[in-house]
Amino acid sequence: MATQPAEGPSCVPARTHHPDLDDWSDASSRAALQLLVESVALMVGFDVATLSVVVDDDLVTVAYAGPEQHREAVLATDSVAILEPVVAAADTWGRFRFLRAEHHDGHLDGTWVRIETPVAGDDTDPQERWDPWDVLLALLTDAAGQVVGVLSLDGPLDGRRPDGVRRDLLERYAAHVEQALLSARDREEVGQRAARAQATHHLVRSTLAPKHQTPEELLEAALPLLVEGFAADAACVQLLDPAVAVPIHSRDGEPLRAPRSLRVIARALGPELVGPPRALVLRAGEPTRALAAHPGLDAHGQRLLQATSMGSALAVPVLRGTTYAGICVLSRAPGAGSWSPVDQQAALVVGGDLGTALAVAQVRQRERALLRELQEVDERRAQLIATLTHELRGPLTVVSGNLELLGMLGHPEPAATFEASIGRGVAKMRGVVDDLLRLAQADDRQRASLRTRVDLGALVRDVVGLYQATAGVAGVALEVGPGDPQAATTGDPVEVERLLDNVLTNALKYTDAGGRVVVSAERRGGEVALVVADDGIGISPEDQAGLFEPFVRSSDPAALRRPGTGLGLSIVAGIAQRHGGRVEVDSALGRGTTVTVVLPGCDGAAAGPPCPPPPASY
Repeated sequence: MATQPAEGPSCVPARTHHPDLDDWSDASSRAALQLLVESVALMVGFDVATLSVVVDDDLVTVAYAGPEQHREAVLATDSVAILEPVVAAADTWGRFRFLRAEHHDGHLDGTWVRIETPVAGDDTDPQERWDPWDVLLALLTDAAGQVVGVLSLDGPLDGRRPDGVRRDLLERYAAHVEQALLSARDREEVGQRAARAQATHHLVRSTLAPKHQTPEELLEAALPLLVEGFAADAACVQLLDPAVAVPIHSRDGEPLRAPRSLRVIARALGPELVGPPRALVLRAGEPTRALAAHPGLDAHGQRLLQATSMGSALAVPVLRGTTYAGICVLSRAPGAGSWSPVDQQAALVVGGDLGTALAVAQVRQRERALLRELQEVDERRAQLIATLTHELRGPLTVVSGNLELLGMLGHPEPAATFEASIGRGVAKMRGVVDDLLRLAQADDRQRASLRTRVDLGALVRDVVGLYQATAGVAGVALEVGPGDPQAATTGDPVEVERLLDNVLTNALKYTDAGGRVVVSAERRGGEVALVVADDGIGISPEDQAGLFEPFVRSSDPAALRRPGTGLGLSIVAGIAQRHGGRVEVDSALGRGTTVTVVLPGCDGAAAGPPCPPPPASY
């Protein structure tokens, strides 16, 4: 843009043209704007016409029509702030602002170029003659009234200031230029938005991936994507949580140490970046308007750019919902381009996504830590039970052996009665100790176990035969039900037998005389099942909730009258889990219980793997 003389104390040497000039919008849009500006200069009779767009807080020239000797100066980039004094003192002609030479002293901020203008005839009113110090520019705005560009005109070919007719013509052409500029901006934003949206999509997919176990791993994966997606030269995230520390990631992969100023900015900028969330652009050597009330923060921002040798930075909040968690900073080297509104909006979205991903990662990290603690507690519990049972078995064996010796001596009443009571107590204690030991073994996932073919059909027949006499004494009918006699699984034969033994003894215990217990082995697709069904007293829904917890017994008075430790089904569940299976219960008070242990099948079972051969001793 140009109207003022290049010499004099108010002039600033022209700078190299803005780096965004070649990247702003697409080539076809820039060519169309150039053609339109040339047409405006020709149709309204001006020697020079310049179109500048607002990029961040800068005026960037994108089209110029006029003498070639002025091109380099016209392409200089100025702050949009240089317009404020001009607009304040100028006359308003629709979109145009006209600042008469007699209304200013020639000391205008920014880079201005003097254009030699043909002199109007002597018969022209001096008030109508164009002065080289005159300024004529149109403010091009968007639908919200924000200035998006400036159309500047200089050097009228007739040497006159525009009259009413020419002003109307200028207004119509300015409207066309404004519409073309907005269309070009829209195309640019759509393209940038698509690129940023794709980068954001990849970022979110990557950062939310389960492979990133910790917040540090998540950030180390995200930062290179931020650098690439935003065409940045470096990126970093500084969280308020001091436990999470990640170095700055640079484009060349060289990690940079985060300066102390970054930590200070992250803590102090929270109130400036949230409510509602907004982005902050920092430029080396230039004060940040948004931080005018916080010069200390602005100084830290400048030190950050100096420490990282960057020309500009874009800072956005990292949010967990609406809670400020830290700051994400993207930076570009000097001359690498400014941060467009689309960049800023996309970065805000990424800041929210990062906060969400970090929250998920930290929850997962806490869950893993808690799981490790629970596993350690469980291992210590199992070890404690195993130690106690081994320590208790020794004294019980001594007591039991001495009771047998006493029985051989023969004692008169009441000594014989006392001896029998002690024997029953010792037997009960031995049963509890054995159950505790089995529970510890069943829960020990680190304990190696034999893996071989277990013929479930044969196992059912053997166990049922073993308990026939016990069932007959109790008046309970014990039967082998229909099923698949060839059903088989892979596992430890001793543990699988103990599993079935516990389920069956439970069924016999809670089935009254005249009742019936049926045991069968079945195939279920790629799985097999051991099914024990009885028509006993049943289990209430409330009691079923804790059925497989150690030492938990039924609250039903009818069940409490029958002896037990509450460990039998806990052992069953532990063995089933060790074998990759599960336990299912179908029961109701008064109608009996069906316990089904589902295990992986093998051999002929559909989708089941082949079973290993049984050992020679089995």
